[in-house]
Amino acid sequence: MDEKSIRRGYLTGILVMAGIILIGYFLNSIIGILGLVSMIWPQNLYFIVLLTGIGLTLGLMSKSLNKTVTDVRILLPSVIALGILATIVLIKPNGLENGIVSRLLATPALFLSVFVFVGAGAFISAKLRSFKKNWSQILALGAFLLFCYATVVSQHDYYQLSMRIGVERTLFEAEDDNGKYYRLPFAVKLMPNEDGLSKSMVRIFNTVDDFMDVRLSSADNYRLKGWDIRLNENSDASSSEQVDLKLVFDRWIELKYISCGLLIISLLIRLKY
Repeated sequence: MDEKSIRRGYLTGILVMAGIILIGYFLNSIIGILGLVSMIWPQNLYFIVLLTGIGLTLGLMSKSLNKTVTDVRILLPSVIALGILATIVLIKPNGLENGIVSRLLATPALFLSVFVFVGAGAFISAKLRSFKKNWSQILALGAFLLFCYATVVSQHDYYQLSMRIGVERTLFEAEDDNGKYYRLPFAVKLMPNEDGLSKSMVRIFNTVDDFMDVRLSSADNYRLKGWDIRLNENSDASSSEQVDLKLVFDRWIELKYISCGLLIISLLIRLKY
């Protein structure tokens, strides 16, 4: 294959990637209404399994089709673009103030995920025929897909819990919107608000002897062990009896770092093999 043909292949891939991003960017207002960009568990998992399944099926089809859907030169630019967006989510999980980047993390990221997961599924399926020769590629691509799922696809998938605390007892559990209770890795208790301040004094326990007193409001949060803790907007902070807390935790925080580590290891293996 001559150099001109290689350049033409990568140029096609760059154009495909740019086209996906531009279409997604201008369709943000329309697709955003449907809620597809903000998928949460288990819908996001079903969505990715469906896309990967479609790709695996395509990879089992004719050789002529395989040459199109598994062409690294066409898929690689989109993989790089999605990887950049995934890295941004990893570094800034609470979002960015930059409006352009925020819009790219919405519908364009969703469209890129569709293209990459289908293409990657087809690529893996086609390469399984010669697994011994291509195992390092499959490993690296699998780790990359796992990383993108935990970041881009699941970027809005959080535990969103609430709890009502008072001065009489310490609580270890919080409740979600469906009434299910989750045990927290810390305990919380309200301290008496004797000075009438607009912020509530809350004591947060790691252990019985290890605790910290922090003042909370609906605007000022406190982060502990990956949890974002703040006063519920409808809660009366001046009350000395009880207040409502809102607790948010990234459901996939462990998978983000595990998949990132696997990706780095698999890339190092790929360089060697």
